[in-house]
Amino acid sequence: MLIPDISDQSPPPLRVAIRPPFTPPANIPDNLPAIATWYRQGAPELIFGAPDGWSQAPGNPTSFPVEVANIDRAAQIVVATQIKVSIQRGGDGAIPWTIQLRRYAGPLAPVVIQDPTTWAKAKSRWAEFIGPPIERTAAGGSAVILRYAYEQSDVLYVMYETWLAYDGGGYHFMATGPAESEERMWPDWEAILGSARADASVAAQPTTAPAAPTMRYRCGVAMQVPVTLENVANQQRSMVIVGTPSTVAWAAFAALGMRLYGNAKARGLEGKTVSVPAQGEAILMDDRVVIRAVIDQRAGGVALRGDPSGRAVDLEIPFRIVRSCGTDSHGVWLDVVGQGAVWLQPQDKGELAQWLAHLSYNRTWRQPDALTVAPGPIAGWCQQDPRYTFGTPAGWAAPPAAALADYARLFQPSVIRCAVALDAGQLEAQVFVIEDGPWDGPVDGDSLAATILSATNISPVGNAQVINLGSDTAALVRGTSWSSAGPEERCYGAVVHGGVRFMLWYATVGGTIGDGGYERYLADFHTMLATWHWYR
Repeated sequence: MLIPDISDQSPPPLRVAIRPPFTPPANIPDNLPAIATWYRQGAPELIFGAPDGWSQAPGNPTSFPVEVANIDRAAQIVVATQIKVSIQRGGDGAIPWTIQLRRYAGPLAPVVIQDPTTWAKAKSRWAEFIGPPIERTAAGGSAVILRYAYEQSDVLYVMYETWLAYDGGGYHFMATGPAESEERMWPDWEAILGSARADASVAAQPTTAPAAPTMRYRCGVAMQVPVTLENVANQQRSMVIVGTPSTVAWAAFAALGMRLYGNAKARGLEGKTVSVPAQGEAILMDDRVVIRAVIDQRAGGVALRGDPSGRAVDLEIPFRIVRSCGTDSHGVWLDVVGQGAVWLQPQDKGELAQWLAHLSYNRTWRQPDALTVAPGPIAGWCQQDPRYTFGTPAGWAAPPAAALADYARLFQPSVIRCAVALDAGQLEAQVFVIEDGPWDGPVDGDSLAATILSATNISPVGNAQVINLGSDTAALVRGTSWSSAGPEERCYGAVVHGGVRFMLWYATVGGTIGDGGYERYLADFHTMLATWHWYR
């Protein structure tokens, strides 16, 4: 579908007598106003928030007067458009600013996004296009702002539109108001557009934990497991568990490596890592691969001591951390994000590979989105840990020491190093920084995101995100977990600095999933991330 350029067949384009005095910035300005109210009339595909001062326009939302005067009411753009919500804020005098979220049923949005200038020229007979298009990011994708000017009753107005594509149609924001107050309103417009997102809270509405995944296929397998030889007591390299025992926030991906006891020192092999055969089974579930195997009793010519339980490998690999999988002459392989390839030699005749491809289809690794956060107003600085600091918006403070100490026991052996909270009546917003101990694994964004996504007891909401946290890369995942108290929704983060892994938690407690509480204070959490500074 193309938008025909019929400018040579149309009346001359409009030219306003006076140009709008304000020039929008090329980049998103700093210190955008915080979101105060969320509007969910476009849920679940799209919701957005607005700063203080905006409220829903009275009566049924309608098209702008300039559109009514210039567009045929029988035109397809009118017939196929549904105005979901209209909000207003006072401008100068009695003329308010109005922003509308509109849903268009036809496949027009991607066309406008690909060729915004031609689309804008189509309106030029009644609204002057003040180009070029302004590039932005909205709802997890690229977007452009088209800006126009027009005059009515001797008042110069500006108008914006931004299209967002969705399956089978699209949404677009429309805004208009007097040009003389545009500079004061522009930060609000940027904040509103930047807040637009799919209604992940509604998508995460289940109130009970998902049922245990069903076993779909199993077969015997052989595999190679890396083993580090030491003259120490039998022990399997432990899987790092972080979070509270009551909710088990996430489990880091367990390395296959084990440390086993043998006569390694006498053979000069102490501390060496060798690949050792293991025998067991692979079980394919709806959402993961479960591997249960026992390492052979000899490794690199060294006899391993201990019973089979001390040489057991029990591993779960969710499909969502598998980058790809396939077969070759060596068997079946899984490319696990942050860990590399895991090889299996099945005992069947190829059924494992076929089942794996079938069950993992459309469930494997999704590349994290790059997230850029801008700081909002800062009221103070958090310096509870001497290694870092970050800015805190108004109202955020350290929780009572006694209550925090009691809560921190649930995280042992991890340690809560920093906590700030905002008391908002029924809701309390919380941010925790948790030290998880030494980390010698990969520290790139993909690998850090995979350590969070490997938790099979967390249901991710939306895509993982990667940000710059001071001088380091951090990964963020929004997810829902379940405890005896019911569903809990958080943003989980992971970052490694100075060889130590830290976890970040953001959540609101006291409400319910889908009530907008998570989104209400997310900008405050982003302010903390944007102002993060490592001292050492």
